[in-house]
Amino acid sequence: MNIAIVEDEPKSAETLREYLDRYAGEHGLAFEISVFPDAVRFLTGYHPIYALVFMDIEMPMMDGMTASRKLRELDRSVVLLFVTNLAQYAVDGYQVDATDYILKPLRQSGYGAFAFRLERALRKVAGRSTADVVLSVRGQSIRLDSADIDYIESRNHQLIYHTRQGDYETWDALSKVERQLNGPMFARCGGSYLVNLSRVSRVRGDEVTVAGADLRIGRSFKKDFMNALTLYMGSK
Repeated sequence: MNIAIVEDEPKSAETLREYLDRYAGEHGLAFEISVFPDAVRFLTGYHPIYALVFMDIEMPMMDGMTASRKLRELDRSVVLLFVTNLAQYAVDGYQVDATDYILKPLRQSGYGAFAFRLERALRKVAGRSTADVVLSVRGQSIRLDSADIDYIESRNHQLIYHTRQGDYETWDALSKVERQLNGPMFARCGGSYLVNLSRVSRVRGDEVTVAGADLRIGRSFKKDFMNALTLYMGSK
């Protein structure tokens, strides 16, 4: 599991690494740990390879909240923990879907408190039941949780990912993405659309409403699409 520590204080970064190594040894886990002394270096050329990020809130050049907002533009799935001197600095963590916070000084809080919060974060990592999708958008790698995708549209040799956070355009083949998202949650309703069945609100005639958008159901796709939708709704 890849873990990033974004921390400008060397002693705090060293303690985090020590606690992570200790936890991994106690539980038979393998962590690949990368340490960044500031958020700018962490975000420059960011590639969504991390399962977990420890983010210091008070840092020079770019504070942790600003960095976390930028991180969420690139990676909706990574589990985020704040590291802070004051708990009130972490109360806005819901804005960036932070899982928890760890109080400084770390030695004073102790390994036990750290292990408790790390275990919660690891359960969240393990509990993600949907696949991640990595897109190349304008030279940047962006990771999406497939559950956040409303539908994917093929238009003029481009794919448009319509998501809860906005639209992303990339170059790819819809058939390739369909194979990657193979499972009960996604189905083709036509030659140009791959639909997240959990976002379907209505089917009327030859149209399906997905997150407020009315999409045409292709004649040759209708039987398989309706069967997939019925099976998905029945499973819920």
